[in-house]
Amino acid sequence: MKRSVSDIVVIAAIICLGVIGYINHNMKIAELNQQVKEIQGDLREEFQSRETTSQKETCDCSYNVYNCGDFSTQAEAQECFEYCRSLGKGDIHKLDRDNDGIACESLP
Repeated sequence: MKRSVSDIVVIAAIICLGVIGYINHNMKIAELNQQVKEIQGDLREEFQSRETTSQKETCDCSYNVYNCGDFSTQAEAQECFEYCRSLGKGDIHKLDRDNDGIACESLP
């Protein structure tokens, strides 16, 4: 079957359009992937920021500086106790003498 030059030009044009469409499709996918990565990064930063804010420094955990008399309430002592534990410092202030997880049980 003999094809005319115009048939070949039409077939070539169709192939070119297909290739261009494929390239455009891949470029859009690459752009979307980049946008997803940027959003993931933004979400990660936001999460870390909220995590840091929610764990604001409630007391000094670098050494044994407090005792139960330094707190007004048991809840305040408990917050310090839990904060230091969350930093991996354990009961650095010895606020939980009987090791039951409750700090300064004698405070109101």
